[in-house]
This record gives sequence, C-alpha cells and structure tokens, in this order.
Amino acid sequence: MSRRGLLIAGLGLALIVPVVAAAFSPLLQYRSPIYIGAGFAGILAMSALLIQPFAIDHKRLGIPLRSGRLLHRIVGAGVVTLVVAHVVGLWITTPP
Repeated sequence: MSRRGLLIAGLGLALIVPVVAAAFSPLLQYRSPIYIGAGFAGILAMSALLIQPFAIDHKRLGIPLRSGRLLHRIVGAGVVTLVVAHVVGLWITTPP
C-alpha cells in the first residue's frame, strides 16, 4: 500500500473510531435526544478538525491546490456549524 493510502486509511480510522465508541457508550441510555445530538456534534467537530491540516497541505492527499483550499473552507464551515450546534444543544438541555 502506498504512503498516501496509509495516510488516508489512518485518517479515516481516526475519524471513525471516536464516533463508533461514543455510539456504543452505555452513558447514553438515560440522556435526551438533544443532549445526544449535541454530544455527537462536538465529537464530529473534533474529528473534522483532523482534516484541516491535510486539506491545506494538498500535496499529501494528492489533490489540486484549489480543491485543497475548497475542502479546507468547507470543513472549516462545518466545524463552526457543529460547534454552534454542540453549544446550543448542551445549553438547551442544561441551562445556566
């Protein structure tokens, strides 16, 4: 397997493992759906942050510069949206 393939496989594994681990957590049994959704928004935001350095360093993924910048912007906007969903969802379930 090529170095790029190993990098992409490792990145994919690093993105999937936290989400699967959280999905099978016994701590979710008694939580409300909004709380669970907000928690997963936070997990997905942290996972998406892993993509950012690779998107801006487009040569590692083997994509053109323009595509790397576009990916960086799209993932960045997604991170901001997920963080807002995380904070708002947790604020709804546990107000100050």
